[in-house]
Amino acid sequence: MQITYILLIAISTLVMVSVMVPLALFIMQRLAKFAEKNERSNHEVPVPTGIGIAFIIVAAGFMVIAHAPTPIIAGMLVLGAVGFMDDWRGLGVGLRLAAQAIAVAYGMTVVGVDVFQGLLPDWAGLTLVALLWVWMINLTNFMDGIDELTTLHVGTLCLGMIAVTLLNPAAAPAIAIDALIILICLIAFFPYNKHPACCFMGDAGSLPLGFVSAYLLFHMAEEGAWAAALILPAYYLTDATLTLIARLLQGEKIWQAHSKHFYQRAVRGGWSHSEVARWVACTNMLLIGLAIATLYVPTAPIILVIAAYVVAFLLCAMFTRRKTVQAYAA
Repeated sequence: MQITYILLIAISTLVMVSVMVPLALFIMQRLAKFAEKNERSNHEVPVPTGIGIAFIIVAAGFMVIAHAPTPIIAGMLVLGAVGFMDDWRGLGVGLRLAAQAIAVAYGMTVVGVDVFQGLLPDWAGLTLVALLWVWMINLTNFMDGIDELTTLHVGTLCLGMIAVTLLNPAAAPAIAIDALIILICLIAFFPYNKHPACCFMGDAGSLPLGFVSAYLLFHMAEEGAWAAALILPAYYLTDATLTLIARLLQGEKIWQAHSKHFYQRAVRGGWSHSEVARWVACTNMLLIGLAIATLYVPTAPIILVIAAYVVAFLLCAMFTRRKTVQAYAA
């Protein structure tokens, strides 16, 4: 019965996203709502944006059926709506952060104090979880700057969470089911986001994806797989955090659009969107292997976590190399 139930949810999710995404794309094309070119852009032609709201609504609906916590579903929908409004006409930084703070505050009601396995006092642990949650929302948004990247990254992140959950006897199946719903949504969306993309998920997709993926990682950590939860998002955390630190040291306004992430520098240096995204996906597959290893080599979790961030750093360094032939950038 459990397998039939999961298959039914997966197939239904795939069908619904396959209907909703082209419908949303048609509507946005008719309304002539296209992504505006700015300092962060890596495309030259107008592309409809905000299409992520379609698969976020579908994901939230099927997560309700799967009995996901109400605060998580509400947070996804709130951030999806705020992101869509930002895609549509632009919102101030303060309003976006306020919406994120509200979503995280409500989400904290279903995140316990065991994320850090008792290493921190309860108040310190919960404060750090809240800060990390907001950072995960924003870094997922920051890293959604080229075709395919966030679709492949979050997709492989979900694949890793499914694998670790299924192999961890202490884990709740709910993590794997929620991650599967997100993964199926991204599989259905990928043909539209494949380079050269015919549409972007926009903030309507990236903000809720950052929110729900952070929740699932915290849930994994609560159930003992804290090392795996640190390893799986290593590339995004490394690229976004190093870039943020560099911009702070240079005195830049970190809330303004830019193109200084390592993946953006790779595209500017001649890498194609697909090359960058697929290198990230392949790196994530290696990270999945390291995350699974933490379940079977419990005496060396710190070494495996360090190894994961070394791998992520090496990928960032590789992205700084220029290619001799300039790739087409859409």
